[in-house]
Amino acid sequence: MPIATRAERRRRSALSAALHQDAIMYNILNFLDEKDDASVARVCKGYAALRRAFVLPCGDDGLHSQLWNVTYSPDGTMIAADGNCEVKLLDAMTGEQLRLLDFRRFIRTVVFSPQSTTTIAVGGLASGYRGVCKIYDVHTGEVLQEYERTEVVWAAAFTADGATLALGGGDCCVATYDVATGEYLSSVYFSSEVNALAFSPTDNRVLASGGDDCVLSVWDAVTGDLMHEHECDRAIYTVNFTPDGSLVAAGSRDRTLSLYNVATGVRDRVLYHRPIEQASRPGTTGASVESSALSADGRWLAVGSYNGTVYLYDIEDNYNLRHEFKRGGPVPTVAFSPNSSRLAIGSWENSVAVYDVSTGALCRRRESSRPS
Repeated sequence: MPIATRAERRRRSALSAALHQDAIMYNILNFLDEKDDASVARVCKGYAALRRAFVLPCGDDGLHSQLWNVTYSPDGTMIAADGNCEVKLLDAMTGEQLRLLDFRRFIRTVVFSPQSTTTIAVGGLASGYRGVCKIYDVHTGEVLQEYERTEVVWAAAFTADGATLALGGGDCCVATYDVATGEYLSSVYFSSEVNALAFSPTDNRVLASGGDDCVLSVWDAVTGDLMHEHECDRAIYTVNFTPDGSLVAAGSRDRTLSLYNVATGVRDRVLYHRPIEQASRPGTTGASVESSALSADGRWLAVGSYNGTVYLYDIEDNYNLRHEFKRGGPVPTVAFSPNSSRLAIGSWENSVAVYDVSTGALCRRRESSRPS
């Protein structure tokens, strides 16, 4: 084994000081062996900035341990992200872990109540193939309610007033519950698994659902009456309403995201999302739509895809494609901060990355003021 020169030892020592608390996936030291001290200094400075970037690990590479969800609390102070059968509650500015909610089994949906910063619903698998959704108090970790289903829970949605919770999943059913009492209210059945749910932010009765039957359904959650439905070519994985409740969006594995008028059922537009460099070439598209989110101010639409790209559309500018964010794996979840200034992206590289919406730059974490 060759003896390291004094210069080599100095370079290694300088870099190790910046890296000693982090697990690095590749051996950058070997790469720098033949570089000069100025190169090492630049790398150390760059890495110090990288360590402040808002990219946090969540989950791992196991089939049932990957990250599936990221969401903001209604007041914007916390980010919830899942992985490894648990939910991490993170400070939205520093990235510091505040609490860990142990779900014990595989998680598939995480959603805050719109009217409470302390209430969060977590759904997935229980024992065997049975499903369960638990409502937690985020400050104490206490389970407030627990709803059992016969199959995995893929989706959960609260009404705007936080009084009703809808669950959909592998049992091909959407069931609604009273959040305060835990009382079962009603069910609507479909021909295939339900992958996505969303209540209208302006009408607690209007619920949209999509799933493996490739149909977006908009219906009255109280009576079960269908308002209108729309077919896609492939399974639907994400549904969302615009903040004013006038449009509902459905993203499909057919590489499209379609928006429909809630009152009339007429399709407003279709976004064949694609990279910016392909935008002028007709017929080119990105990968399948895995996730989507609309900002609270109604200006931004984010679409996450299977190819690891998130597309940010400016609604006020006729849905112009404003930014693309590249991640290292499929993107099953995206979420805007309540003030619409930040976009959190969860991907199957098992990390949460937070970007500035206006500039497209990766946000930096603030230093924590909490005592160590």
